[in-house]
Amino acid sequence: MAKSLQLDRFTIKTDGATISCLHYSPPVTKSRFCVVLSHGLTSSKESMDVLASYLAEKGFPTMTHDFRGHKLGGSTGELHQVVDIVLDTVAVCNIAMHRTGLHFVVPIGHSMGGIISLAVLHGIKNAIGVGVIASGPEPIKGFQGLAGQSLLRQRADYIEGISPETALKELGELYAGMTPSKNHPALFVAAKDDVFAKSKPILAMVEKHGKRAEYAEVEGAHLEAPLRSRGVVARWLEKTFENLPYPQVK
Repeated sequence: MAKSLQLDRFTIKTDGATISCLHYSPPVTKSRFCVVLSHGLTSSKESMDVLASYLAEKGFPTMTHDFRGHKLGGSTGELHQVVDIVLDTVAVCNIAMHRTGLHFVVPIGHSMGGIISLAVLHGIKNAIGVGVIASGPEPIKGFQGLAGQSLLRQRADYIEGISPETALKELGELYAGMTPSKNHPALFVAAKDDVFAKSKPILAMVEKHGKRAEYAEVEGAHLEAPLRSRGVVARWLEKTFENLPYPQVK
């Protein structure tokens, strides 16, 4: 009987929270790095399941996790500032490398998780690239229309701690304060029908991140982007990092 992927639950304790994680182990590991997927604002790791399982089936050991304070997820703790999620995700990436015995990690995130993943790139020496799915440089601007305001009202109590609107503003400030690492390969993905993270500002991010940044566009809306981008992400990982051991990036 052919081997199937294995799914294991685990938790890690960080400062003020216990982070709930899932480890997707491939039937056969074909990469020398692992992947850590981060979800969007007010969501949970369940939203990354299709992408995670797809990558694992392709041979990439993959982890997902729930952000602290996000009530749909299984993590504990309150979210008082977005930087705490960055530190939590750094911890998840380090545990991912330890659990898999691999020396490199690629953080990839959807929406809020995209900017978190960019920030994580600066916090882990062995992060060798980054993926950003449906995430613009100023997230709050994507929610100024009727659809965005309606969603913020509906999900006002989905985070324990700061409001979703405050989190969006802090995300924009976090990105504005970053110095892009032009030595790291980066993938930026836009969804054609996304009303929250449109292609033009995402293309501006690609330009800012230099020659090693790539852009792809997929069908669908904002919440469909992780699922719709699974093929694009897998091909980028295979193409970009096929020649590991990867030279240390600084």
